[in-house]
Amino acid sequence: MNALNTSRLTAFLVGIWGCCVALAVVGFAWYDVRPAQSSVIAPPVLPASAQIIAHNLPQRPVVAMFVHPRCPCSRASLKEFSSVVRNLSNDADFRVIFFKPASQNLDWVRRDNLFATASGMKNVAVSIDEDGKEAERFGAETSGFVVAYDTQGRLLFSGGITGSRGHEGKNAGEELLRTMIRTVQENGAPTEQPAKSPVFGCAILTNSANTMPASQ
Repeated sequence: MNALNTSRLTAFLVGIWGCCVALAVVGFAWYDVRPAQSSVIAPPVLPASAQIIAHNLPQRPVVAMFVHPRCPCSRASLKEFSSVVRNLSNDADFRVIFFKPASQNLDWVRRDNLFATASGMKNVAVSIDEDGKEAERFGAETSGFVVAYDTQGRLLFSGGITGSRGHEGKNAGEELLRTMIRTVQENGAPTEQPAKSPVFGCAILTNSANTMPASQ
């Protein structure tokens, strides 16, 4: 092969390599900003059997996040959740609910630092969702899914509070949640329909179309 042909082949291979790199970058970027797909909606009224309340309706609005302990995207979700807690700790009660398969023990949940992060938050109650029963009750198919209910048990907000997958920072979902809680505190009742926001995270429930983290 002469020098000219070698040069052309090299240029061709470099071009193919560049296209592959570009496609990979686009693919990762699309994955980051593509929200979880779900047809399930949160119940419009807080279920009486829900573990995010004791036995009676809460005295303040209640905000709960559902988390898969092996979802790396949920580090950002918990970071934004802690920001909401700091700003609204006097206006609402907060819960973080961790999924646990029935076949696993508590060490499986605690193995990653997400559980420790949530447990270290002030004014936040942390609980275990055995086999995802609570997540299923609220339509929480994706880690990082948040629901908020007022003191009458009416749905205020459902969805995610990050702007994309695993990314921290100001975003529309978090602002919607803050607005709905403050509106209830100021007016005593919601003044509009429940707010919704897309969720970016790994699957909690096995029937979800999103990627399920390994359970081992």
